[in-house]
Amino acid sequence: MKRRIVLSGVSVLLVFCLLVGASFAWFTDTEKTGANFSAGVLDAILTPENPNEEGAIDYTNLRPLTLAQLEASFQNGTPVGNLEDVADGYLADNLPLYFHKIHIENAGSLPMRVSLSVESSGPCSETNLPQIVENGSGGVKNEGKQAACDNSLADVLQLLLYQQDAEGALVPVNCSDGTQAVVWKDGQAVTYLLPETLAAGASTDYVVAAWLPGETVGNEYQAKHFHGEMVVSAVQPDTVSAEEPSEEVWDGESVEPVIPEETSIRLQPARSWHGLHSR
Repeated sequence: MKRRIVLSGVSVLLVFCLLVGASFAWFTDTEKTGANFSAGVLDAILTPENPNEEGAIDYTNLRPLTLAQLEASFQNGTPVGNLEDVADGYLADNLPLYFHKIHIENAGSLPMRVSLSVESSGPCSETNLPQIVENGSGGVKNEGKQAACDNSLADVLQLLLYQQDAEGALVPVNCSDGTQAVVWKDGQAVTYLLPETLAAGASTDYVVAAWLPGETVGNEYQAKHFHGEMVVSAVQPDTVSAEEPSEEVWDGESVEPVIPEETSIRLQPARSWHGLHSR
């Protein structure tokens, strides 16, 4: 009898708990909507205006000049080049060429800050270059022997940056301290950070001039080569401090880029150039 009473009590208690639980229910409702997340794209394209068959650009038959002489030889055109009268007295297949235009385009979906630099790619495979030596009388002579490329023109070569005005005239690109912007000097790469943010779909052009300073380059650099790659790198604008200068001012020693290395991106397709030949 006791057992039945206990079981009845438990049953009543269970029913009561169920009723109490049901009395504390609230109205609820749930809806869902799709959510898509897509990261933006940084995509910089570097295109030379006048590439050779390999897609690179060649600077040929370089000679020591003053800066004024170099700039005076510029000829606007498609492609840009040297004044036609500069070719007087040269072999038709070995004309001097000091200038090349490059086109930088933001083909991505994000605005970006862009930097230009040059990387040495080392000596080429040519082994039949003339061996130039001193002749003992203040000049040089060709010994008739063949020499291999040693990329030694890199020590004296300067690669200067220019842009063109509305009439196509050459305008030097200057750093914040008033010196002209370079991407290669005294055997070292110099990174130039474009001062403006390049919007998605926007583009800009630069003229890169190869200069052998006449005041310092002597006979020992005849027939020497330099081979390298022009590199365009891009980062999102947030990674560049507003307090930083818009370009790197070369101090004669440092070759660190303005853009933090860990956020710099080597982009493809980035056209390279080589063949700085002085023959």
